[in-house]
Amino acid sequence: MMEYTERQELLYKEGIRLLEELETASCILFQRKLCIGYEDARYIFERMLEEGVAIPHKKNEYMIVLNKGEKL
Repeated sequence: MMEYTERQELLYKEGIRLLEELETASCILFQRKLCIGYEDARYIFERMLEEGVAIPHKKNEYMIVLNKGEKL
């Protein structure tokens, strides 16, 4: 299992909060709402997919959707 920095964990938890609230998200949304750069936004996006918190959007490859079957 990878070790994450405290900053990465805080950003990830904020990203999950946003995803739960909006049910869809993108790197651009994370960048704007969390005031972060692309690299941090991409980290959140990819980790959510890897951990099963989110699934790819059916019609837009640049978006993710909350995986409602996964308990957060």
